[in-house]
Amino acid sequence: MTARRASLILSLLTLPALTGCGDGDKGPPPLPEAAMAAVVRKPGVPREPLARTVDALFTDPYVGETRAVLVLHGGQVVAERYGEGFGRGSRFIGWSMAKSMTAVMIGLLVSDGRLRLDESAPVPAWQRPGDPRGEITLRQLLQMRSGLRHVESGDPIYQSDEVRMLFLDGRDNMAAFAEAQPLESEPGRKFAYSTATTVILADLAARSLTDSPDPSLRRIAVTDYLRTRFLEPAGLRSMVPEFDAAGTMIG
Repeated sequence: MTARRASLILSLLTLPALTGCGDGDKGPPPLPEAAMAAVVRKPGVPREPLARTVDALFTDPYVGETRAVLVLHGGQVVAERYGEGFGRGSRFIGWSMAKSMTAVMIGLLVSDGRLRLDESAPVPAWQRPGDPRGEITLRQLLQMRSGLRHVESGDPIYQSDEVRMLFLDGRDNMAAFAEAQPLESEPGRKFAYSTATTVILADLAARSLTDSPDPSLRRIAVTDYLRTRFLEPAGLRSMVPEFDAAGTMIG
């Protein structure tokens, strides 16, 4: 996310404090009809400033490409707009929103008694005698306090563990790549944002649902569980989980 994009989004948070005061000039030019139409008539905040902020996300050349914007206020959608070629029926890549979905799935598996929060995470590669990674608990993985070595954003970018796992040497079996990393700190002591940690959780979810290493069976087991226990009850019927070649959800 660029600094420009971030400043525009953050400005949404200040809309209730906006006033109509000015320095005597005629003010900003009128918004096109489509920009105002993207905002409901009574959004609960000043309508025109909200419409201008959303409009800038699509028209400001320094922002880059914006494909979709939804603004919620009081639990209701108060602004909704899409870029050219996109609409309500478009599927968008979830990226790191999938981390939250994976965590919810793990919580459901815990509630079902298939996994335990404060016991050693059942990663086979960590269960060998003397392996200190066997002390890592499921709770510590969920909190991203595993202590595993991980570089989320490297310089150059292609040397970061995240990029290597998703696109380079780890892409065919992302969980194996993530689970092979050594400890760099004591489990539970240090927080480190880690895409790899959530892939480990996705692997544990698959292992708790099937004993088979067959990628197709792992995909089926996780997809069916997500659909029946989470997505359909939550009304998220358009979501589609993606998997790597080993049948691990890219959580």
